[in-house]
Amino acid sequence: MIFISKAYRKVRGALVRIYTVSKAAVGKTISRFFYALFHTRPGLKRGALVLLLFAAVVVPFSVFSGQMLYVSGLWALMLFALFLGMGAERAAIEWSPVFALPPISAFAFWRWHALEKKRFLAVLTALAVGAGCTAIAGIII
Repeated sequence: MIFISKAYRKVRGALVRIYTVSKAAVGKTISRFFYALFHTRPGLKRGALVLLLFAAVVVPFSVFSGQMLYVSGLWALMLFALFLGMGAERAAIEWSPVFALPPISAFAFWRWHALEKKRFLAVLTALAVGAGCTAIAGIII
């Protein structure tokens, strides 16, 4: 009886170690995948952030409200303005010691640096995809 319980404990301990190591390896593999995916592609990271921000507000309103298209349109405009302002702030070269908005010329996103332009186009794409999915869901529902 003692030998069976020792063997059982050894097998159980080995299985627990295998499970723990494999769980850690899977977590490490997933984290490395997302790090490589988003760290090397800042436009994709910004687009995913905007899509998640869009969905975080639109999905609850779509469940509890009949005005899904109206709310999604307003939220998309707000996110567009937010990220346009963030890009304009980064593109502005004139700064004053007190808080001031960037000059109007900084809001012309087609004149921004290529990386910032790519990030903003990812934002526009994510908002278009989110608005399109919302419109399709609004038509179906």
